[in-house]
Amino acid sequence: EGGSFASSAKKREPTAARTFGRSIIISALDIDRTISTTNSKTITLTHANDAPVLSPALVTTSYQSAPIALNSLFAVTDIDDTQLTSVSVQFTGSTFITGEDLLQATVPAGLTQTFNLTTGELSITGSASVSEYQNVLRSIRYSNLSSTPTQQNRTLRIRVADLEDESNPADVTLVISPPSA
Repeated sequence: EGGSFASSAKKREPTAARTFGRSIIISALDIDRTISTTNSKTITLTHANDAPVLSPALVTTSYQSAPIALNSLFAVTDIDDTQLTSVSVQFTGSTFITGEDLLQATVPAGLTQTFNLTTGELSITGSASVSEYQNVLRSIRYSNLSSTPTQQNRTLRIRVADLEDESNPADVTLVISPPSA
């Protein structure tokens, strides 16, 4: 009865492993309000990584003949990192048509973009801010190199990554329509 608890924490910046140390000082008052011997204890907290989040997770868009953005409203968040390191866009299943399908993005200086003509994978790598990668995602365009595109929907899976983890996938379905006459 009549006890109290006091703590004192000194702020420390996280180490590269995202470990935080906190010291607390513990003392108690007895019934006569005499302070007991104080003790201090260091508590180590290790931060768990939170993966980036990509939204919306499912998009459908139509392609007729002109290059089209996969989704100009993509949003990326990462609550524990300010930098991202990559974007990958892959055709899923057997929806990639060699010699027809092409993906391109507008990338800022410092990022590298490659499109594999055999597998249909677009890779963008390099360290940039979350907002820069969001702009890159919004700039990804699909185009078809054929004057008579194969009338088969294409499905693409998109992921972004920070140094530790990949985001949830965002899937885009491209409905391929015949070119207008």
